Amino acid sequence: MKIRQIRFNVCRNASRAFAMAAVALLATACSDQAHAQSGLLNYLSTQPQGSALSAPQGSPMGNVNGFANSNVQVIGASDVRTAADLNKGSGGTVGSSVSQAFGPTRLGPGAISQAVGTLSDDSFGIQQVSCQSCGTGNCGGACGGHGGYSGYGSHGSYGDACGVPCPAYYYVSAEALYMKRRGDGGFTLAQNFGMGKFDYEWAPRITIGSVPDCVHGYELVWTGPLEWEREAVVRDTVNSPFNAAFVPGLPVAAVDLDNFFTAGIQQQRHTSEYWSVEANKTWIGWDAAKLLIGGRYIDFDEDYFYLSQNNMAETGVLSSGAHNQMYGVQVGLDVMTPIGRHMSTDFRGRAGVYANFVDTDVNLQNDGAFILNNSQSDDEIAGVFEVGSGVRYQLGEMLTVRAGSEFIYLSGVSTAVSQVDSTIRPSMGRQVRIDDDIFIYGLSFGVELRY
Repeated sequence: MKIRQIRFNVCRNASRAFAMAAVALLATACSDQAHAQSGLLNYLSTQPQGSALSAPQGSPMGNVNGFANSNVQVIGASDVRTAADLNKGSGGTVGSSVSQAFGPTRLGPGAISQAVGTLSDDSFGIQQVSCQSCGTGNCGGACGGHGGYSGYGSHGSYGDACGVPCPAYYYVSAEALYMKRRGDGGFTLAQNFGMGKFDYEWAPRITIGSVPDCVHGYELVWTGPLEWEREAVVRDTVNSPFNAAFVPGLPVAAVDLDNFFTAGIQQQRHTSEYWSVEANKTWIGWDAAKLLIGGRYIDFDEDYFYLSQNNMAETGVLSSGAHNQMYGVQVGLDVMTPIGRHMSTDFRGRAGVYANFVDTDVNLQNDGAFILNNSQSDDEIAGVFEVGSGVRYQLGEMLTVRAGSEFIYLSGVSTAVSQVDSTIRPSMGRQVRIDDDIFIYGLSFGVELRY
């Protein structure tokens, strides 16, 4: 027991002594290192700036990469020119300052170049230009373009480097619409005959636009008027076989409608008219897509006229009219896809929400006496959607021709024929009916000029 205790005490005392000796040795080494560095700094401070000096033997710099007595060039901070010095007009370049300090050494890709024009191809410096980056006010949000097919921009399709402003341009488009109105094809108030369907009609669509910076622009669009008319007339003054398809309802009596029955001449006419004007703010991207938002006014008018005359030249006239004035906002998208060097396909879409203010009137006269004379106004929310597609061919830098198809859908509108009933009562026409849908479709042909 005592022998083991003696061994334990001896080992513990030896460990303590060894640890104390190691700490003392380490402290001595650190003191020598600090003394040597302090001496070197004091020596350097006594030397003039820019002179060559030789590190003393035994100092930490006495052996640099295995070479003793290496000469070290000490350069003052004021001798090195910076970009700030250049801006102050002191002359020279950063590269020349570095060359003076380190000798005639060719700078690599990391060189900094103060350039007014274009840098050389083998330099990767920093170019000082008027437009710092795309999207700033100097660039107008985008750059011009070169190459490819000509899309919405008149100067190419893929854009210049930032700092090269895109010149402003204007465009004028003139299209001929060949459109047909669908709906109400089977409507008639006569027992013996009906009207045919609406036919295709021609109307212009004129677009005038401006793009000051190849991205942001404005345009005005006028469409129409598209005017449709269908009519039917029958005559048999000998047999007088023509009768109306409506009947009187109390308090209207049969005698109040007698000129619409056993008539020798009857005529029905239904007219419809559509036109619109719009002003849009546009954004054009990569000359291949155009996004727009703007305001639009749409006018849609309808009139229905029914004339009946008996053998005694007594007449009965029933007329109905609906006037839709639609004010609203719309969004749109035009996209072009190249399919050849000078040819591309396009897609045109519009969607808008409108406040529809409707005025209607219904009148019925029998031998000059008014049986009905009702007018009413109301308003409703309406929607208008347009879809089109076509093919464009570029004849030159300024002129493009286009042909395609168009489809227009109007929802929440009022028509003339929806205001009349098969039973004639004094209340007919006193309530506006605004729940009709109108379909318009057809072809379009046009030219576009950009300058």
